[in-house]
Amino acid sequence: MCYLLLTYYSALHSRMFFLYFLLFFFISTFAHATPPLGQTVFQERPQLKKVAIIGGGAAGSSTAFWLSNTIGSSIPLHITVYEKEDRVGGRSMTIPIKGDPTLGHIELGASIFVPVNYNMMNASERFGLPLKHLTAETKLGIWNGESFLFEETGNQYWDTAKMLWRYGTAPLRFPNHLRSILDKFLSVYDIDDRHEAFTTLPQILDQLNMKALVNQSASDHLNDMFGSIFVHELVQSASRGNYGQDVDYLHAFAALVSMSAGSGAWSLQDGNYRIFEEFLARSKHTQLRLNTKVTSIESIHEVDEHNHSVQQYKIHTSQSEEGELYDAVVLASPLHMANIDLPCLDFPEHYARQYHTVHVTIIAGYPDPSYFGRNEENVPTSIITTGIPLVDHFDHQEAPFTTFTRHLTLDNGESVVKMFSSKELSDNDIAALFHNTSWIYRKSWQAFPKLLPVPNHSTENGNDWPPVILHDFDTTGGGLFYANAFENVISTMETQTLMGKNIARLIHERWCLNPTESSPSLHSKCAPFGDGWGNY
Repeated sequence: MCYLLLTYYSALHSRMFFLYFLLFFFISTFAHATPPLGQTVFQERPQLKKVAIIGGGAAGSSTAFWLSNTIGSSIPLHITVYEKEDRVGGRSMTIPIKGDPTLGHIELGASIFVPVNYNMMNASERFGLPLKHLTAETKLGIWNGESFLFEETGNQYWDTAKMLWRYGTAPLRFPNHLRSILDKFLSVYDIDDRHEAFTTLPQILDQLNMKALVNQSASDHLNDMFGSIFVHELVQSASRGNYGQDVDYLHAFAALVSMSAGSGAWSLQDGNYRIFEEFLARSKHTQLRLNTKVTSIESIHEVDEHNHSVQQYKIHTSQSEEGELYDAVVLASPLHMANIDLPCLDFPEHYARQYHTVHVTIIAGYPDPSYFGRNEENVPTSIITTGIPLVDHFDHQEAPFTTFTRHLTLDNGESVVKMFSSKELSDNDIAALFHNTSWIYRKSWQAFPKLLPVPNHSTENGNDWPPVILHDFDTTGGGLFYANAFENVISTMETQTLMGKNIARLIHERWCLNPTESSPSLHSKCAPFGDGWGNY
């Protein structure tokens, strides 16, 4: 019996020893896993970051997309896009022809992009948005108010011979010059995680070696190389068609970008604005507030629980005077059009450059080719008027319209014509161009800045570039950015998306690569920016 008891107690003692051992093991393990009092645990979830974007056009929608697919894939991020209109797209929109969607739609604003526009082309492919090519059957005519200085017939060989007869070898030499300039600009797509985002426009112009092109007019840059006739007729036709501005006043880079449409122009079948709708639809944790005008942006300095200074911005809108706080704000609308009270800025008036007003007139009717001294068989389908100095045959030395383009023919034989002009076309102007009309739609845009040359010493004559960073963005990690700054260099849908990506890079660099005292945990959480497309 004693033996049995001894055996029992011995076995019990062994089991108790084993249990004590396990208990000690777990206590020791968890004791070592618990940080000493006051130690910061870097693995805990970082604080939510909030970004406000004002404007739902090309710049604003793309900024949301780049931020969502980079920073938003690594840390808690919430984006709010404020749009004062009831739609997305900014200066890109379509209207139904004659108010009837069954007849199709026509672009009213930004109409085309070209094959070298990587972001626009890539978005259309990745988002499954079908493209349409501008018809190759368009026949160009350059009209000086009395006659066509040059016109295409539709016969490629005959048109080439006519071009060489009038302009010499300039048409043969010009494409190489254009390609050399575009190649410089296209190096902007090579900017990746090895390069810092640009913080000023002179910085990116120097980086692309393009400063000289924006410091002189197109005519000064091109006349000696290709001759005044070629420049003031063919190049100016492109600059007037794209920017409504003449080569004596437009900077050289803008004129060259206008000529790049010769490589092929594209648009979306359902309207170019669809890309910007998709940018926002595919931006995670992003809220779109339509019909909401931002009225003011206040700079707020607060102190967090660690006694660190935090820069934030309070946004007030037409829907709420109470205001909402954000860590960063992106202004993606031209400053003078946004009409926002910015008490945090001491903003020089000369930063807000003048914008060129374009009057768009869409007409359904039967054009009268006799206005141009032609008949229906031989009148050009896309007519561009001459500008300075070729204006002697126009009343008051100013063409009544800039472009006259037939876009399609309806089943009833009517032509749908889009016209651009610097002034609103009167009923008498339209009556002179048409036998009769059944529909007229007018829309005016402040379409793009007047792309005047900016001299090297611009700050001395009050004609400086607008800033990319409007306010702060220092060690506090906050910032107010101007996404429309770059359109003062060149204004296209593509360059707006490029600026959106650059601003997203700036925010990524600050929050992820250069963490602040108030956000020390972001550095270990953020993934590299990459190309910004994420999983798309």
